[in-house]
Amino acid sequence: DIELVAAEVLGELGFTAEIINGEEEAVQEQTTIVDFTGSSKGSSLDVLAAVFGIESEDISIEINANTDANYRLVLGELFNACIKAPERG
Repeated sequence: DIELVAAEVLGELGFTAEIINGEEEAVQEQTTIVDFTGSSKGSSLDVLAAVFGIESEDISIEINANTDANYRLVLGELFNACIKAPERG
């Protein structure tokens, strides 16, 4: 399952991933990121976008102080499970 591949990569990047079945949502073509922080300082958004090949137009900011999550990665129909390896530093 592509969800498991994405969750594994997120874990390697140091994120805690929760797989949420989005059957109630319409399937979208592109993989997107929702940024709940709206903060660029100390943000991991650039790393997520680079690893998952997400363009800036597929990133939205929805500031939400009532969530424990900083980001939501929504896998689209065109999601490629051959993800770029995280940079080791």
